[in-house]
Order: sequence, then structure tokens, then C-alpha cells
Amino acid sequence: YKAIPTLMSRGCVAQCNFCSEVTYWERFRYRDPSLVIEELTNHVNKYKITHIMFLDSLINGHHRHLEKLVDLILSKGLKVSFNGNARVSNRLSSSLIAKMGEAGCSDLIFGLESGSQKILDLMQKGIKLEWADENFRECSRNNINIILNIIVGYPQELEADFKQTLDLIYKYRDCISHVNVGNGLAIYEGMSLYPKAADYGVAVDQSGVPLTDRHGDWYMADGSNDHKIRSNRIFRLREFLTELDINFS
Repeated sequence: YKAIPTLMSRGCVAQCNFCSEVTYWERFRYRDPSLVIEELTNHVNKYKITHIMFLDSLINGHHRHLEKLVDLILSKGLKVSFNGNARVSNRLSSSLIAKMGEAGCSDLIFGLESGSQKILDLMQKGIKLEWADENFRECSRNNINIILNIIVGYPQELEADFKQTLDLIYKYRDCISHVNVGNGLAIYEGMSLYPKAADYGVAVDQSGVPLTDRHGDWYMADGSNDHKIRSNRIFRLREFLTELDINFS
């Protein structure tokens, strides 16, 4: 297909403490859907584009605007497929997902990060696992592939929490097409977690800067999480995905 990237918003509505989006963009703002559709229509007619890659931090930062955009794609008969990043949400309704599927949404990249509600709360994700269940099932019903972003080794993640992530992936194995496993959580300046690392049990120096081991990586003061533990979990996650025949990167 012939694809083109575009943006209809900047920033993010979430306050996840492992992310620098809020620090970088400061606030969430969006374009009028009618202007976005005018631009996309031009691309389709002039360059014969067949796929749109929305590079927004999240495609559903404003659900009413997303629905308006989808309605315009349908009403104008725009023959394109599209994908983008999405936030698990109880406002991402079954009717909206159905419209998105009808309008050509091929896949959504969900930043779920963990299958443990405890870890999601520590991350300040502001989402519930039951919302993920509803979103994933509706995407599956409407032939929208699910891609997951997973963060391994968040501070206070225990083996039981990691296994809950594996359990969640297994539960939705038939509708997950790809998993971005990453290289384990990094803690760096710019994320709101950085100055609060000690509050999460991360070993820090006298000025509050996270200490690093011989790998140059952070570790928990009580030894419950370090580079070796995170590397082991990532390795096991990759093996698990291979067994399930789910692609990963």
C-alpha cells in the first residue's frame, strides 16, 4: 500500500509517571476533524494514498473528535485504512470501535504496559483492566488488530505481577498481532518518576538521583528488581510470545 503519516493532535491526556510526553508537550491540543479530513482527502486524490498512519500520542485523546473524523471518512466514502496509538478507555465505546472498523481502522497500538492493576496504579495510568477487556473484545469483533506496548520491570513489579502480564497476553492471544516488549523500564530526567524514584524504592544517592549498577542501570534498594531480573523477564516474555506465535519487537 501507499502510506503517509499525519497528526491530528499533540500531547497526551494521561499523566503516566514513566513518560515524558506531558513534560515535553505540556498540554493536549487537537485539530478540527474537518481540516484533517480535508488534508487526507487531498492526499488520497493527489497521491493515491491507501493507508494513513496517525502518529499522535493517542488517537482517542478526544473521543468526540475521533468519532467525527470517522463519520467524515464514512460519509465521504474515503477508501483508506488507518492505524494509530490508543489509550485503553471506558469512553472507547463499542459503537465507536465498530465505526472505526467500518471506516478502515486496521490496528490500534494500546499502551497497556502491564497486566497487573497494582502496577498500572503505580504508573498512574488512570485505567482499569476491565476497560482493556471491553476494548480488546470489541476490536476483535470488528477485525481491528491489537498491538500491545509492555513495560517490564517497573519499580515494585514482583514475579506475581509479571505473571499477570503473561496471563493477560495469553487471554487475548487470538486478537493480539504484535507486542512491543522494549528493553525494560529506563528511569531518566524528564519523566515525573525520576525525582520521586526513592518513593518507589529505587536506590538513590544523597541528591535523589537513581544509582546504577555495573550495567549502568537502576536497581531497587531492597534488591527486588535490577538489570538481571528485568533482563530475565524480558527473555521469558519473548519466549512466551514465540510459543504463542505472536510477533514482537
